[in-house]
Amino acid sequence: METALQWSVWTVAMVVILGALARAWRRQAAAYTGAELHHPKLILGVGLATGVPFVAMALAAALFAGKDRWVALVFLAFATMGGWLVLEYFTVRYVVKPEGFEYRTVAARGGFATWGQVKKVSWSQVSKWFVIELQSGSVVRV
Repeated sequence: METALQWSVWTVAMVVILGALARAWRRQAAAYTGAELHHPKLILGVGLATGVPFVAMALAAALFAGKDRWVALVFLAFATMGGWLVLEYFTVRYVVKPEGFEYRTVAARGGFATWGQVKKVSWSQVSKWFVIELQSGSVVRV
């Protein structure tokens, strides 16, 4: 019975979180004015809600784990997932202009591509993003 309750709580939590993400993206899409694409604020919230508790657990594990300090590294590994979302929220931007688009990614790569430099646009079904291949061989994922 305890396992069924745990899975039920987990399922409800995932439905609520993913529903909130979908609503945030729909609101952002409806408010889009054609200028700049970026992550919704909920991504920042999810990143902080994921990263901060795992950093705290890593700190507690490092202080109180004794010989099993490797546990702190496991918690830090999970904290990096939240950190990655926060980093994505603050860095990734796409600005669409009549002559082309500007892009900036987490890897600090960025640039400007004219529409004439676009070689191919495809949809990645697995990753759920557009893949824009440029004449230079660069790939931009949106």
